[in-house]
Amino acid sequence: PTQRPRAPRYRLDDGVMGGRSATRHTADDAVLHFAGTLDTRGGGFASVRADFAGGLAGSDALKVRYRGDGKTYKVLLSTGQAGGPWSANPSWQADLPTTPGEERTVSLPYNSFTPSFGGAPSRSTSGHKLVPGEMAQVGVMLSLYLSDGSSNPEPTFGKAGTAFEFRLEA
Repeated sequence: PTQRPRAPRYRLDDGVMGGRSATRHTADDAVLHFAGTLDTRGGGFASVRADFAGGLAGSDALKVRYRGDGKTYKVLLSTGQAGGPWSANPSWQADLPTTPGEERTVSLPYNSFTPSFGGAPSRSTSGHKLVPGEMAQVGVMLSLYLSDGSSNPEPTFGKAGTAFEFRLEA
């Protein structure tokens, strides 16, 4: 999103379910630096999110510039309303593979995002439609699982306890 975040960026890691991952993030202007160590004992995900105003109307894709470490991350979009496994309000996920140290710019079409509840893809896309103008939160996540629910393999996830580092401009 080209809009400035209306609230500080914040972490949402696996500690909410007993996990032990440790992350940190810093932001300057529209650049987010996200790093840490993922611990799969009792969890297996780390994320950072930011609210923004104005939605994403007027385009059919989210353009992001990023630099990663060879892991596959997920870009998250949501309305910013409470979600979770029993919510009627999904978050939307798209995989973002990275190459160590390589900066890339991609456009992620909104129709390529998968509806997700509590981190798991919806069993049915019936009735779920990403409405760009209603989006109010963007995030990035490293998870044991890819957007389609399949395992994020060790070469693109890392071994338990492996450090990660990601830089995003959206």
